[in-house]
Amino acid sequence: MQEEYKKAYEGLIKFAALRPRSQKEIDNWFKRKKVSEALRDKLVGRLKDLDLLDDRRFAAWWVEQRQYFKPRGGRLLSFELKSKGVDKSIIDDVLAGIEIDEAVVAKKLVEKNAHKWARFDDRKKQEKMISFLQRKGFGWDAIKDVVK
Repeated sequence: MQEEYKKAYEGLIKFAALRPRSQKEIDNWFKRKKVSEALRDKLVGRLKDLDLLDDRRFAAWWVEQRQYFKPRGGRLLSFELKSKGVDKSIIDDVLAGIEIDEAVVAKKLVEKNAHKWARFDDRKKQEKMISFLQRKGFGWDAIKDVVK
């Protein structure tokens, strides 16, 4: 039992220390590594003691990273966080606390990708931009401002 705990603990620390993790990611790690139920609570408690498991901090980190490396609209960010197992109230708090000017972000994305639509006529180019921004999770207000 002690040997199993030590092995699971060391692997979990390596996994959790790389970047902030959500509770769901930790649970998935337990399932992948086939960690027994008896050890899970003990290990989760240890992670919380070490301040390595906090869904709120994970959500804030996720949004910050996405805005810097792969800009997204608020809707897609919310969807990504839900898929990571973050509670809706935490998602709403984090997204409300971080000011994202979707029109500015969408404009930068369109400018960066404008070369993809250069060969199309104006109507087709506009359709392509709109569908691109929708896939990136932007709301209609931001899309409308950018496409005009």
